[in-house]
Amino acid sequence: MAEKTGKLSKRRPKQDRSKATIEVILRASAHILESEGYPAFSTNHIAQIAGVSVGSIYQYFATKERILAVLIERHFDKLDSLFEKTMNEVIHAPMELATREVIRTMLAVHVVNPKLHRVLNEQIPKVGQSARFEKHHRHGMKLLRQYLEAHKNDLRIRNLDLGSLLIIKAMDSIVHSVVHD
Repeated sequence: MAEKTGKLSKRRPKQDRSKATIEVILRASAHILESEGYPAFSTNHIAQIAGVSVGSIYQYFATKERILAVLIERHFDKLDSLFEKTMNEVIHAPMELATREVIRTMLAVHVVNPKLHRVLNEQIPKVGQSARFEKHHRHGMKLLRQYLEAHKNDLRIRNLDLGSLLIIKAMDSIVHSVVHD
């Protein structure tokens, strides 16, 4: 049975063993991407590292690009969750403290697996995940706009939408530059 979200193909895992197999496949895939890069990313290599048959991979994922799409989706889910947690914690904090905490969170997320993060970002357009990337940025902008709205009397930002867009893009660029360079 195909999953409605399109994250997996063919079968939706119901048993713990099936779920564990999917996790092993995803961990092996992330390991390959992080340690060897996208050129080494093949279903045969994933199967070898995961200790499963290629057929097991194809039970759950139609292509290696679907595996990559799931990794990207999970990556953005984690980023969104951490950013939302931080923004909720600093919503009433002064700008200086909030800025430090947001940057600390962004750096912490990006330095966990910087090679994997870079590969995932490079592959986003190739596996049709640009819409997910934009959703991630819109989510960050929404949270940042809420912060700016809560502090609008102290700030000189007239257009909160533009302000949140500029801030989120600038922070993202700076963090990526620092982590990747």
